[in-house]
Amino acid sequence: MRQYFRSLPRDMEDAARLDGASEWQVFTRVALPLARPALATVALFAFIDAWKALLWPLIIACSPDLRVVEAGVASFHGMYYANWPWQMAAAVAALVPVLVVFLVAQKAFLREL
Repeated sequence: MRQYFRSLPRDMEDAARLDGASEWQVFTRVALPLARPALATVALFAFIDAWKALLWPLIIACSPDLRVVEAGVASFHGMYYANWPWQMAAAVAALVPVLVVFLVAQKAFLREL
């Protein structure tokens, strides 16, 4: 995010300052709308990180009914056996919400100046 904000054109910020905008107004009305694709990317990565969490839900969940999707997918793979067809089907099913979020946020990734 830092690098993206540094790559934004300074001319727009200077023009807003000449029009009497404060630093906060320059940030909220000039820099933030221009950084929409980067913000969408960070938000998508944060969602994927939260969705793919495995260790913390395994520690916290006190019963198998409270497991998250990734812990359920991992449970298909045992120590001495692996049910590969079921595990792959569960992995594809776990991918569907991430794909839906990506398709919804896809418009924010593309910006027109």
